[in-house]
Amino acid sequence: VRSDNALSNITATNNTCSYNGGHGIHIRCSISLDNVTANNNTCSNNSDDGIFIGERWGGTPMSYFTINNNTCDNNGHNGIWVRSSDNLSNIIANNNTCSYNYEHGIHIRSETMMSNITANNNTCSYNGDDTYESGIFMGGWADVPQENITMDNNTCEGNAYAGIYLGAYPLSNATITNNTCSDSSYYGLYIESDDFVDNLTLDSNTCENNYDSGVYVEADSLYNAVLRNNVCSYNDISNSGYAGIDIYLDYAENVTIDNNTCDYNGWNGIWI
Repeated sequence: VRSDNALSNITATNNTCSYNGGHGIHIRCSISLDNVTANNNTCSNNSDDGIFIGERWGGTPMSYFTINNNTCDNNGHNGIWVRSSDNLSNIIANNNTCSYNYEHGIHIRSETMMSNITANNNTCSYNGDDTYESGIFMGGWADVPQENITMDNNTCEGNAYAGIYLGAYPLSNATITNNTCSDSSYYGLYIESDDFVDNLTLDSNTCENNYDSGVYVEADSLYNAVLRNNVCSYNDISNSGYAGIDIYLDYAENVTIDNNTCDYNGWNGIWI
């Protein structure tokens, strides 16, 4: 589906779109895109992305996407890619299987603003062939703020960079719980901001056997954060001075680190 104008109320369900020379499913427009549903599709072994939903040119706001229960494996780029250079909001990507893709499993990206993004119950493992290619990659091209981000119960193992990567400038109200992010070539769970991070919850994640840190939070400042009940053991396989939980900041206020298990890491268990 493509248009040089606005698109709204697009539904793609129960399709099999595999072994194509481009994308499996490709939905794009130039003005605005909203109310898109892509559910229960199989889009594997395509030369480009399994499912691509985005813009043709810059300046396209996008909102209210539901991308659930798709299988997007072994694609030449991303399993699922949602892309906008304008505001991106109210995106739900749940219960997808996106593994063995050449780039990211699920890739959600904006150049302006990201808000109300949910990614739950996905399996995104063994993705990527290069740096920054992750199981779930959520971020922007430049100084892109993100708010109201939820990621729960995802399995992201054996990815080239991180199991889950979240990059925002700044980041507000992120809840990341019950995920398994293990056996990555760099980090299990990586949160990065060149600005502040406020209201961050990392609870009951398992981040083991990663080459560098299990959980890595890097920001200018961190406010109102809770890191609780996480299992971050057997990390820093590289023996390069990383940790089970590694927090690198200029300033922190009201941060709670409670009831985590950080054993048998190459350097520190918890490092702030």
